[in-house]
Amino acid sequence: KQKGLSLSMALPKMSIPGLPSSMKTSAPKFGISHKVPDQLQKIKDRKPKAATATSSSGQPSAATKAKAASEQLTTAIKNHKGPFITIGADLLMQAAGKAHDFKSMLVVTKDTQGKRLINLIGEAKDAKGLFTFKGLEAKSLDLASMYEAGKWDFHLDGTGDLNGKALDFGVEVKKEGAKIQYHATLEGQITAKDVAGRNVPGLDEIVLDKIEVTNDELVADLEFADTKGEIAAFHPQGFNNAVMAFTIDKLPFSNLVPSALGGVLDGVSVDDLTIMVVPANKTLTPDDQAIPSKIANNIKVVLTALSKQDTSRATQPFPAGINMLAQLDIKGSGGLGDLMKAAGLKETVLPIGGTMSPSLFSKKAKSEDKQKGLSL
Repeated sequence: KQKGLSLSMALPKMSIPGLPSSMKTSAPKFGISHKVPDQLQKIKDRKPKAATATSSSGQPSAATKAKAASEQLTTAIKNHKGPFITIGADLLMQAAGKAHDFKSMLVVTKDTQGKRLINLIGEAKDAKGLFTFKGLEAKSLDLASMYEAGKWDFHLDGTGDLNGKALDFGVEVKKEGAKIQYHATLEGQITAKDVAGRNVPGLDEIVLDKIEVTNDELVADLEFADTKGEIAAFHPQGFNNAVMAFTIDKLPFSNLVPSALGGVLDGVSVDDLTIMVVPANKTLTPDDQAIPSKIANNIKVVLTALSKQDTSRATQPFPAGINMLAQLDIKGSGGLGDLMKAAGLKETVLPIGGTMSPSLFSKKAKSEDKQKGLSL
């Protein structure tokens, strides 16, 4: 009795509750059909993808939420016996200063437990221009939003690449104050080199986790020198390649420079470490507005301490290459501790800054190579 069923009617202006102000719908159309609508057929044919990422807060990431909604809907459509009840509409979304057109659809189905599902789906005609982070480009973009407990949870998902590295992404659409923000989570075997967009020895060995992008700032978890830390990447004005900032709370200095100075620095720990990788032919001032607040605060603490003896350090630009700022804790060091005592100095925590070897990140580099260019 459903075969051949195809009913439709134009609806008055539609207003989806809680729809972000950056999205507008028009030309809504109600439909009942035995045949699977084209948009749902694409979802039905979609191959499942694993989604395991969490956000930096430990909660499921935007990518995980979007994929979970898509997989749930895919299963529901495959099991649906019809008819298909939908409301189609044109949807226009503003993001990163560009308009994205979707042929969207509200669809109602049931999951395997008989729970009713209401989803907003749709495919963007052109995904390009979704991101402002240089080197990150969307290739496909889909609505993956769900209606639960009387309210909408708006997400997007898609595929893209970061400086040529293929990836999947999910986007959480949130209202923050008067602004609509798009928080993206990237998934894939992404390294620090992919983010940098250039060759720096060893960055291809640092695999990133929990990669989140908001506007022109990318943050992620990493492991470096056998210690967990965080990376932030950003583009100051006039920079085509990203500045990379690594922050690690504490690690042995020997993890940075093995067998440094014949063991004199053995036992020295590096606290509040910030490593800044500045692109070639560029310099970065400590007060540049593009520097994320957490990084800026770390920099300020060390530079303030350094400027007590040399006032020029507070405003001295970071040169191209690998820069380091940290506090050296020498309480556990015999060699350096003895040197300080011999000089009549009682300090056990020393602010320090300068440049590191270009081979700092490379696990393959020899100990002597990791000392070349060292100037703190």
